[in-house]
Amino acid sequence: MKIKLPSNRKPKRGRRPGELSDEVSRWLRNIVIVLLLLMVLSQLALQSAGFRFWATGVDRMEGISSR
Repeated sequence: MKIKLPSNRKPKRGRRPGELSDEVSRWLRNIVIVLLLLMVLSQLALQSAGFRFWATGVDRMEGISSR
């Protein structure tokens, strides 16, 4: 028994086997690139004394006894 589809409908095609993994790999690659760029930018920003004072508390505590 054959099932005929109406002439205006086409059968759905599934994804090819590696398409999902390619898409996930592309997302992961983009996330890694963004994180690396953020790391480089944060390291460059920490070279500035004004930003370092605002972002970290280490410079304010330098030279203060821990007792």
